Amino acid sequence: MKAYNTSSYPVFEADQVLSQKDLNLAVSHLEEQDRITRKNLTGIGISCGLELNFPVKNQVKISCGSAVTSLGFQISWNEKLLTHYKETQLSDLFLTPDYKEEAYLDNIFKHSKNYHALKKIYELMPSESSDEEKIIIQNDFFDEKLIILLLEITLVDEKNCVTTNCDDKGKRLEFNLRPIAVSESDFSSQLFPRYPSCNFSPLVFPRYNVPFNDILSPEKVLENFVTPFSTAFFKNISDAVAKIYSEYKAITGQSLNILNDCKSVLEKNLKSYKGTTNVQYFWDWISDIISAYSEIKAHSKNDFSICCADDGLFPFHVVLGGNNEESLSYRTPFFAAGNSSQSMKSKEEIKILFEKLAHIISSFKVGKNLPVRITPSQFGSSKLSEKSLPYYYDDILTLRDHWNPKLTMEKQSDSVLSYHSLHHLYTSKNEVKTPLLFELEDYSFFRIEGHIGKNYQDALSEILKIQQTHQLPFKVMALNAVQFADLPLHLATDDTDWGYLELDYDLVRRNWENVIGKIIEWLEFNQETIRGNRYIKDQKFFDQYVRYLKKGRNFMNESLTSFLKTYHQFIPVYEKIEELSVTLREAVLNARKEDVRFDEDLIDHLDEVIMVCEKGEFRALFQATQEKWKELGKRLSLQRFIEKNPGIDHKAGVTRGGTFILVYKENPPAKKRSFRFTDLKNTEPVRDRTAALDEVTVVGNLQSKATHVNYSNFIENSVQKMQNYITYYHPEIALDLNKYLTYYFNPNILLPVQDSIADKTVIADFYIPYICCGDGDAISFVLGREKEPEPEPEPDPEPKNGDFDYPDFNSEDFNTNR
Repeated sequence: MKAYNTSSYPVFEADQVLSQKDLNLAVSHLEEQDRITRKNLTGIGISCGLELNFPVKNQVKISCGSAVTSLGFQISWNEKLLTHYKETQLSDLFLTPDYKEEAYLDNIFKHSKNYHALKKIYELMPSESSDEEKIIIQNDFFDEKLIILLLEITLVDEKNCVTTNCDDKGKRLEFNLRPIAVSESDFSSQLFPRYPSCNFSPLVFPRYNVPFNDILSPEKVLENFVTPFSTAFFKNISDAVAKIYSEYKAITGQSLNILNDCKSVLEKNLKSYKGTTNVQYFWDWISDIISAYSEIKAHSKNDFSICCADDGLFPFHVVLGGNNEESLSYRTPFFAAGNSSQSMKSKEEIKILFEKLAHIISSFKVGKNLPVRITPSQFGSSKLSEKSLPYYYDDILTLRDHWNPKLTMEKQSDSVLSYHSLHHLYTSKNEVKTPLLFELEDYSFFRIEGHIGKNYQDALSEILKIQQTHQLPFKVMALNAVQFADLPLHLATDDTDWGYLELDYDLVRRNWENVIGKIIEWLEFNQETIRGNRYIKDQKFFDQYVRYLKKGRNFMNESLTSFLKTYHQFIPVYEKIEELSVTLREAVLNARKEDVRFDEDLIDHLDEVIMVCEKGEFRALFQATQEKWKELGKRLSLQRFIEKNPGIDHKAGVTRGGTFILVYKENPPAKKRSFRFTDLKNTEPVRDRTAALDEVTVVGNLQSKATHVNYSNFIENSVQKMQNYITYYHPEIALDLNKYLTYYFNPNILLPVQDSIADKTVIADFYIPYICCGDGDAISFVLGREKEPEPEPEPDPEPKNGDFDYPDFNSEDFNTNR
């Protein structure tokens, strides 16, 4: 707004003859200066108060307050309770004033024409009003109406008579502040535009597995990532996004259709990712949407300032609102007088934020087979724009250019840290490409991405390599989502450091090797004498005994871990050595040849073997490792960890000084599927059973008679042949053969049902904001690549006999080289 006449100002002198023009110019100049000061140096709109309160449906109380119209007129109002109304019209003196001779008033009255649409109004009155036409307000009166304060300015002719005539001499301006109600049908977008409302519904993101429920399986881990996301939850997000977009749309002038209704996109992606290992990224995506919405919500209507505002915005009124939440968007905000460039910057910033939100919703896509990377980021109350750009978006360069509005407006969007910063078009800045090589003091969080779906040993190795190379301040650990607490010790795939048990094993091993080595050496040196004395008639006994001794010695490994892998093969040999030693000792005692000294020497050697066997040190050691394993199995499960370490959460990374937790799925080892002979007698045609099989297709369309093959007789005959074979070579174990075969063909031992997630696959990650876990346990895992089991040590060229010892009996034990 500018003054009507700023190029001249009347200066009066003594005895000067003044005209009405001189006086009006002076008054007009001063009055305009007041309005210009209010408008251009303070601001326009409702500055305080003027709040609506409806004690009952048919009454409204307007609180005291102040406002400035876009022409700079000040409105001051004292609190009133309005209970009546009168249907009336705006004065013609206001709508079509006659100011031909007062041209300086054109700057004011030229805006009156904008109010012609409000010819019919409802003027609100207090109960004490003396107006005889007042009517009590009905209960539904305020529905679909706006309440405004209208400053009605009229140019009125004076009525002043002199002695000669009563012609009108002079005019006056009257200011009448009228609270009126306007019907929705009379709303004019020019006079009553919608403004962004401060009353946007907040969106809050749920916490993982809260309230707490047991997590006893990988499926439960994944299920918890979608449990909070109901149809109502998605609708709430969609409605909130649509509302804030519609209210800012008039200011930003954008057309982002996906923000009008994003519910279908949310539901579609939920259906696509539910139950998969990538479902945690869906969880992160929803979190990003809510954070982006909250960032827009933080831009209240007071963020906008105006310099050189349009006089015609609301020249003679301010809108107070109505009796519903939607009407608040029409309430006249306060536009502070400020730097126009700052206002434009704020407007541009919010436009970028809306474009970012639209891109986040439309470009969610999880990449495949990408490497593990760690990116510095922010945590807590930091805005989404201040955090690093995540892994799971498509068209990353477009999103980068909208991720941080301030950097975008400064032409520095290539400074946004991201998983994708090594993309050849992303940036040329080394501090963005390799941020871990530079100062990290400003960052409180580390995003860790690219490991989901990988083998957990590979993922853990990659993460640890990056962490150790760059000396990052957090700890990493891996937990199994499958409970192992009640399962037998399985060490064929796990290399374990057993701490003090390793030392115990070393002592037992060395003692065993010493005793067994000495007797082998002594027996081989004196074998001619022993054979000549014929303590036992069976000439093969001596060779068999020495063979078992050597076999028992060869089972010894440098580490306890390696020994435990062959423990169940060692124990039958261990027991056989004890049995043969006792048999030979009794035979020597019964024989008592002339060379008594030699017999006693032989008995002494045998006693050492018997004694070392009777101690049962290997069994005790194995039992101790089992107890340790059970406890470790509990501690390595996710469920037990959560019980002992509260506060676990998922944020796609870890805080500085926290513990990052990889959760993987690894089922227990399973024995081969067995079956009963009777099952084979009830076979059905293949065509009748394929419905129960996954991924099975019957080829061919011709109808044919199915042949019912009975394999039970074949199996039974084969077993009988095996019995005859073993009876001939090893009659001492032939009687136990049926027991072993019964175990082998036990129908209760089945293969696990195949699922879509491979063993050892990382399915999720979590963190706790502290270093874990210093519980002082002496047992720990040494994580590395799984090694192929080494073949059982066997003296060569001694013959190989079938091994039918329980419980490790399997089909390979039928193979011999005798």
